[in-house]
Amino acid sequence: MLDRLRGMRAYGVILGGQFFSILGSHMTAFALALWAWEVTGRATALALATSLYMVPARLIAPILGTLIDRWDRRRTLILSDVVSAAATLVILALYLTGNLQIWHLLVRAVVAGLAGDFQDRAFNASIPLLVLKRHFGRVAGLMRLTRSGSGLIAPVLAAALYAFIGVTGIILIDLVTFSIAVTTIACVTIPQPPRVATRVRQGWRRFLAEVREGFRYIAAAPSLAATCVLVGWDNLFKVGMMWPLLQPLILARTGSDSFVLGQVNSALSAGVLLGSSVLALWGGLRHRFRGWLVFGLAALVLILLPVGRQPAVWIAAMLAYGFAHSTGGGHVQAFIATKVPAELMGRVQGCRDLISRLPGALFQLAMGPLADYVFEPGMAGDGWLSRTFSPWVGGGPGSGMAAMILIGAVLAVLGTLAGLLLPIFRNADERLLDRA
Repeated sequence: MLDRLRGMRAYGVILGGQFFSILGSHMTAFALALWAWEVTGRATALALATSLYMVPARLIAPILGTLIDRWDRRRTLILSDVVSAAATLVILALYLTGNLQIWHLLVRAVVAGLAGDFQDRAFNASIPLLVLKRHFGRVAGLMRLTRSGSGLIAPVLAAALYAFIGVTGIILIDLVTFSIAVTTIACVTIPQPPRVATRVRQGWRRFLAEVREGFRYIAAAPSLAATCVLVGWDNLFKVGMMWPLLQPLILARTGSDSFVLGQVNSALSAGVLLGSSVLALWGGLRHRFRGWLVFGLAALVLILLPVGRQPAVWIAAMLAYGFAHSTGGGHVQAFIATKVPAELMGRVQGCRDLISRLPGALFQLAMGPLADYVFEPGMAGDGWLSRTFSPWVGGGPGSGMAAMILIGAVLAVLGTLAGLLLPIFRNADERLLDRA
């Protein structure tokens, strides 16, 4: 029977459903971003939506992680998809009645971000229960392969369909993909860690103590704590600075050309697809965190994004960055899966994300206003901003955002270089024992 699928087969079935779900979600996000840009013409709305998708989940990451360790992980995956679908359905109803406003998209971003983060944690925490340890590197590659494959198709498909079926049609496609994902999850069995039943019987009295267990585990392993800090630095500038400004930068420099934006987004996904494929076949370096450092140096190519002023340059930069980001990220994922016990995976991942991802998510909140009211006006005049950055990024619409991305890329590379030079980062794999 389908509901008895276990192990690697169960993992594959879930992954297949997630391909369609992520495809639909990316298409909806792309369509709503185009709608928001048409309405406002400013970076703030897009950057704020990106930030609100991430910040609330990062703020309560340890609580979400502890809930993952307590709850049935299959039901958690299904619940997350249902909540995301409900939020998307509300947006569709508002759009059809002519009542959709920017703040509605921000509320949806919060709900979808929490649901999506909850689902990612449940899925990641299930990997050690479904897959043998020696396959962790390849499994990380397969997961990223699924995400990048859908991400490759979604922007181009959404850009092509937007003119014909608009926001309504794209959201309807998204709702169909949600149903596919829920059906596939319902067909599998995900085993639970042996301690879950005991913890649940103890009720909620130990809940806060369990949350603290995640922080204690990280604090007791200095190398693990150090990697959290370094990944946090990287996220601060790559995710915090670059990601919320990427779409408005391309739209500003191309006169709102959605097709070029779709090509750039697809180039990023194509790079991720290639990197994920390589990792799935290869399995990655034996020293996982060192692998993340090596591929992290590819942040150098991000400098081409603000310096280059042609779509071909942006596409090449995002293709190279997507490859390195996917391969490096898979190494980190395998590093955590190898080092953390399955029964602690949810809360340790949650505490780790609070340390390493929250700063970047909070940083995003400032990027839109900083671009619209400081860097863009500053680059339009003849002040110090223009004199400093114009030789590198040029002038005109989008030049302020280009200057911000240039700063972020340089600082990210400096952090990676520090990681390669300092033993606490470079030798993290040897200093931290594998889980039993």
